[in-house]
Amino acid sequence: DIVKSFRSKNLGYVYSASHGFFYDQGKGDVRHMLKYAGDELTHVLLADTWNQTKDCRYIVNPPWLNQRGRADYTIHQHTAMGEGEVDFDGIFETLREMGKLKSRVGTAILGAAVIDDILGIIVLTILSALTDPSVRPMFVLARIVAFFVFVAVVGLIMYKAFLKMEQKWHKHRRIAIYAVAFALLMSYVAERFFGIADITGAYIAGIVLCSLEDAPYIERRVDISSYTLFAPVFFASIGLKTDISGLTPTILLFSACFVVVALLTKIIGCGLAAKACRFNWSDSLKVGVGMMTRGEVALIVAQKGLGVGVVDPVYFTAVILLIVVSSIVTPLALKGLFAKG
Repeated sequence: DIVKSFRSKNLGYVYSASHGFFYDQGKGDVRHMLKYAGDELTHVLLADTWNQTKDCRYIVNPPWLNQRGRADYTIHQHTAMGEGEVDFDGIFETLREMGKLKSRVGTAILGAAVIDDILGIIVLTILSALTDPSVRPMFVLARIVAFFVFVAVVGLIMYKAFLKMEQKWHKHRRIAIYAVAFALLMSYVAERFFGIADITGAYIAGIVLCSLEDAPYIERRVDISSYTLFAPVFFASIGLKTDISGLTPTILLFSACFVVVALLTKIIGCGLAAKACRFNWSDSLKVGVGMMTRGEVALIVAQKGLGVGVVDPVYFTAVILLIVVSSIVTPLALKGLFAKG
């Protein structure tokens, strides 16, 4: 209250995560404390600790220490994040909601990456539908429009259904299971009945689920299945389709040039676009470098192209090399650029 009464930019709150249990007498309600600080929150100190107010914590916080109402005394220990009981998920989610984790450069990179993926999915959708030469373009267009009408109706229905699920099974694994089933079903329907790339259906399912209150919980639960089952199977299938028998010095040279050109065009194109949007040259370079990386969407597009015969298996290796190199180089380059300010 004292800090808020000054209404000065020179005075703000510093929230120490490891002191959270002391701040509210053992509740550890990080969301309430951060939202109370609001715009006056200037720094967050991250360290873990145990809730010293719980039973059987006498070794670190003996009961005689706080006798006679002296609750201002406490003994606690600072540990590495994840080794105690601080609700770090709540901290980061709340900071994200408050806009504290957003920077102009980071927001630009994230927004551009999302649009890049969407454009890739749209192109993939159109090309996948046009792979059959006997199909007329107008019929393809009508099928795409029908699909988006379908997902608009089904998406609204499923969104309302998941809202009811949230009320009944808030942060319960059952809602995560239904979310995975919904994504798989949308993928199947997109390709089987509309002739559209399955990734499009899964992407729509993600858009429907992202606005739920339980979306972060669903993401965490699905991540477990993703890195233990879905991702290994996906990357194994990609590896099986990669043909290295035809790699010649010429193809290797082409792959190296392909990687260099792909990275430079992203830096130059996205960097100049950022400069046109009134970023300074330093931030424009960061945006360009941040957009270098190619991820799963590029891999899926290449895989689809390989499946329909548009991409030769030998050149598919160059795409794999680009994804690997860009995924390694981009974070290292961004770290160096941000370290220089």
